[in-house]
Amino acid sequence: GAGVGPGDFVPRRRVGQFFVDAGKKAVDHAAIKVVPKAVTKVSRSQGGYLVEAEGEEPCECSWIVLATGAPAASGSRAARFGDVEGVLCADASNEVPRDASVGIVGTGLTAVDTLRLLRLRGHTGPIVMASRNGRFPPIHRPHFDPSVLAEAPFQMKQCTAAAIASLPDGLDANELFMTHLKPLVEADLAELGPGFMDSIGPQAVTDGVAELEKTVADYDTGETFRWQSAVVFGMAPLVAHVWGKLSEAGQKEVLGSPWARVFHNCMNPMPVESGKVVLEASRAGMTVRSGLKAVTRTPSGFTLDSEGNSDPVQHVVDCTGAEFRLSQGGPMFQSLLEAGILTEHHAGGAVCHPGTLQADQAGGGVFVMGHLVRSAHYMTSGLTYCLIHASMVSAVLREKVKAP
Repeated sequence: GAGVGPGDFVPRRRVGQFFVDAGKKAVDHAAIKVVPKAVTKVSRSQGGYLVEAEGEEPCECSWIVLATGAPAASGSRAARFGDVEGVLCADASNEVPRDASVGIVGTGLTAVDTLRLLRLRGHTGPIVMASRNGRFPPIHRPHFDPSVLAEAPFQMKQCTAAAIASLPDGLDANELFMTHLKPLVEADLAELGPGFMDSIGPQAVTDGVAELEKTVADYDTGETFRWQSAVVFGMAPLVAHVWGKLSEAGQKEVLGSPWARVFHNCMNPMPVESGKVVLEASRAGMTVRSGLKAVTRTPSGFTLDSEGNSDPVQHVVDCTGAEFRLSQGGPMFQSLLEAGILTEHHAGGAVCHPGTLQADQAGGGVFVMGHLVRSAHYMTSGLTYCLIHASMVSAVLREKVKAP
């Protein structure tokens, strides 16, 4: 069809279909065998691993790359809200009548996508968006060339990936951030003066509708801080190193803190057109709540209970995302766990090496990517990160295939 521009909204299903089509073209030009069947079991064998699929002969493999994505959501997400029934997943938002009131749980990218799709379908009913912090992701900045970093009045010389990698392992959050990282960051920022964080902060964190409106206005007028954006996005490679230095307790502490969501939103911004849709909906009467505590079923629908508010709605759409629990991932993941090939991580996904993404500590031939790498990389989802994971795995496999 027609091409799209940098700020155009492209539904995720359409993006997915693009990759499916591209994959089919690749298969036509390479020695790739596609087996359109569900894998039911993976076990160890003398040659490496034995993969069994429904109705197919077992296939022996030397290497396995698990790129399964997050588990498919069903029409009801009652498990997310205890005994509450009738909560829809984001993909089922088309079941909401156009004139019905709807509560969107979450204010991240999935929530923004859902709001966009509701409005495209002509939805006119009241909307309540609620999350723990009530913040939206910032909008995309214009793509920048690495040379833009030269405009910054400083370069990160102390707080680098190499410096973080050299720190001790198994640190708790306070020890890592305050004892080890804070002095490095302060050394790099010392020459900037006290006003620097005030200038970059509003660009890094969109705090509610008012800040989003300012961000969109800045984008439209071209009044953007080009190098500040480059610095924020340039922090992404450091995340894996920081995450890998935390103890299990430290990782749990970070995952439960507001900073985890803030950083996630900074690294996964939304298209500018989606930001404008959020503003239009807000001006049309959409309510945005922070401090979400519970979703409660009522005779007429639901209530979204947040700090000091209880908003009644007829339908609720869960847009909070999913943590990939291997133990709930079906027969294939059950067999991988039982065989000791994978180990489940407390934050979701599988335990893996942060540099190679190898997950089988004994055999070394199983790699994970995407949502499965929560143990080593806090940032797991999104096209950019999946491509980075694929590149890491490909690099390791190329070296192993060359080996005698």
